Amino acid sequence: MNWRLRKPDGTIYGPVAFAEFYRWASEGRILPEDFVSENDGAWIPAPDAAALELDWLLPRGEGALGPLHLLAFAELLQQRMLQGNEPIVKKTGGDPIPVGQAVAGELLRRVEVALADLVGARVEMRTLRAVRAKQQEEQGAVLREQLLATERARDELQQRVEALKAEQLAAPEEITRLRAQLNEERSRTQSLETALAKAHEQIAELSARAQREPDHAPAARPEKMHDAGREKEFKELTDRYERLLAQTREEAERSARLQMTLNEERAAAAKQQAEMAGQLRTAQEETVRLRAELAKANERIAELNAREEIETHRVPTTRPEKMNATGREKEFQDLTRRYERLLARTREEAERNDELQKALAEERKAAAQDKAETDERLRSAQEEVARLNARIEEQERHYQELIRDFRELNDRYIRLRNDKDPASASAAKPKVRLV
Repeated sequence: MNWRLRKPDGTIYGPVAFAEFYRWASEGRILPEDFVSENDGAWIPAPDAAALELDWLLPRGEGALGPLHLLAFAELLQQRMLQGNEPIVKKTGGDPIPVGQAVAGELLRRVEVALADLVGARVEMRTLRAVRAKQQEEQGAVLREQLLATERARDELQQRVEALKAEQLAAPEEITRLRAQLNEERSRTQSLETALAKAHEQIAELSARAQREPDHAPAARPEKMHDAGREKEFKELTDRYERLLAQTREEAERSARLQMTLNEERAAAAKQQAEMAGQLRTAQEETVRLRAELAKANERIAELNAREEIETHRVPTTRPEKMNATGREKEFQDLTRRYERLLARTREEAERNDELQKALAEERKAAAQDKAETDERLRSAQEEVARLNARIEEQERHYQELIRDFRELNDRYIRLRNDKDPASASAAKPKVRLV
């Protein structure tokens, strides 16, 4: 809200705020013949602006001085243009009252209002300080709790990392055992191939013998074997050859499958180790800001520890030296299932670690937002404290000025009341015109 003042000569002052404009009126700088305008509105006579309180008249002979603000007469009293016992009346009517008494009453009223404002400001200041102290205490407790939670989460994450490292160390041992089994299968395959080669040689020898010996010369053979015996021996050798050939093919296929599985497991283990190394670096960087997912992490770690304990106490079955094809197939299937479970477990842990990283990122973002909000609240509280301090200082200065003015007017009023010849002093009083 802005106000402007126009003097009779056309000079315009302003625009200024209402508080400043009201001070002009209380200092006698706004006269009855002036015009005022509010917010660039129409010009109106100053006495018609009720907010300025130009309500008091000083009768003087045929005319009157005013209407003016009540404190404008205080300026006249201070300049000794008035004695203090001159009667003044409101422009709306009423009983006259000595100007000194009216001014003193107004000053007393303003002192009481200033004191009440000062007390209210001090109470508000104390309340604000108490609220600020409570907020700081609560924020400190929250920060301490968050720090403890972060430290606990960091320890738990470190334990989890150690457990994952132990799993990675266990994987090479399992691969070594698979390699030994593969070598054993290869040795057996070579043995079968050697036996198969011997069978080929025996069949070739029997075929050559059959071609050399005539059909009707059994007496020339040392063994005196007839044709039925040679056919039986040849059939037995042929069956043995077919069995060895089938067994060799089966063992070759199993060895190929085992080699393929070993290669896949080796690649998966290398990939898992690289992923775990990357996740470990990321986790170590983010541990200082870890805030949530503590309960889930505890459950996961407990589950992982339980599984690891089960795996640690599991005793592998000893293979007999001479296991038939069915036993080797069963052992290979068990080994395959076990490694499938290990791979599934590794993938599951990788997915859980990704979820934990996402939760860490979200918590870090939330923590940054909380910090920004806290800083904003602290800044607002500091600005409010500074504003209240400035207001208190201004009220105290105003209060001191009012007390000083009141004392001066009170002393003058007492002197005027005790004056023996107020009529002669009134006759010698000069004419007054506020400028």
